[in-house]
Amino acid sequence: MSSVTSQFDRRACQRIYLNRKMLLALDSGIQLQAETIDISLRGVLLLVASTEPDLAAGQSGQLHIIFPDNTRSPGFACEVIRVSPSGIAIELEKKVAPIFGKQLTRDMFVHP
Repeated sequence: MSSVTSQFDRRACQRIYLNRKMLLALDSGIQLQAETIDISLRGVLLLVASTEPDLAAGQSGQLHIIFPDNTRSPGFACEVIRVSPSGIAIELEKKVAPIFGKQLTRDMFVHP
């Protein structure tokens, strides 16, 4: 078994490719407009045009869904898990992850 397959098989949750606009508002004051690359039950991989130099793993904040009319959802508590050239990995707090999923699903049907 290749290391790529092994790594994929170890994932707790399957990732789904999805492109939606988001706002990552960190407790440090950093705010980043982003787009989702993919999502899972507990996390989101975000693509941003450029990252802030002070952005690092371990920072907490709120992730907002940006709707087509430029309004945004309430914030969902999250933590930055990884910052890399391929994107910013965000983990949602366990208690808000299902609510985020419901809101995102609703958005997909209202704004396809």
